[in-house]
Amino acid sequence: MLSKKGLGKGLGALIAEEGFAEKKVREIPLPQIEPNPAQPRKDFPQESLEELVLSMQQHGLLQPILVRPAGLEHYYIVAGERRYRAAVMAGFAAIACLVQDCTERESAERALIENIQRDDLSPLEEGTAYARLIAEYGLTQEQIAQRVGKSRPVITNLLNVVQLPEKILQLMRAGQLSLGHAKLLLGFDEQEQQITIAERAVNEGLSVRATEALIARLREPKKTERKPTKERMALGSTADLLSRAFQTKVTVKGDSARGKIEISYYSEEELNRLLELWRIEAE
Repeated sequence: MLSKKGLGKGLGALIAEEGFAEKKVREIPLPQIEPNPAQPRKDFPQESLEELVLSMQQHGLLQPILVRPAGLEHYYIVAGERRYRAAVMAGFAAIACLVQDCTERESAERALIENIQRDDLSPLEEGTAYARLIAEYGLTQEQIAQRVGKSRPVITNLLNVVQLPEKILQLMRAGQLSLGHAKLLLGFDEQEQQITIAERAVNEGLSVRATEALIARLREPKKTERKPTKERMALGSTADLLSRAFQTKVTVKGDSARGKIEISYYSEEELNRLLELWRIEAE
């Protein structure tokens, strides 16, 4: 018999308290269960799964998985795919499940939130899940931020990161490039520049700070330029400060006496965020 306390805070934050009634928990044969098509997590390390298999063989399943009906005697996983995979590997015939009716959108939201609460998602998986909630289910960045308990700038950053060139995303998936590196690359419009810096960071084993220094050097003017190097560096430093403050790309053109500041945004949500940041109300 499973107590409410034993179900864990991940599911507890997703389902109303009455959803944990014991009559909702049932043993379902594994052939009747399928992985969640909206599962945000794509990477299930084999070593970690094998450890879970051993634990389940010794102690059984301590927390049921969450599923939703998908036709007669058929179910989709909402949360708990890792436990489901381990049960299959362990040779279980059936697994304890909490059954709850929900829409595809609710299923996608719950799978995302459950994984985030467990810190199971990589930055790319998380950003891709946010993009899907916006594209397929019409959620705004503000709604996502409220659901997952994160600030909107964090959501915006991850949405921008997943738009980087695929070659850079591959380096991130391989663990060769960090989220900190990726955020620095957002300051460049040209994909070739982004890829070149990313590959140098990987090949030379550059830390985030060292990569930032590399970018600063690349932004220094050539010796043939008329403008003093110190002045140009000062403008570049100002652009970096503004980019970090506004969480988006900022370009400063001109000199210390005269010029212009260009602030980039990549969606209506991001424009609204900037307007709120500057306390500007649209008429």
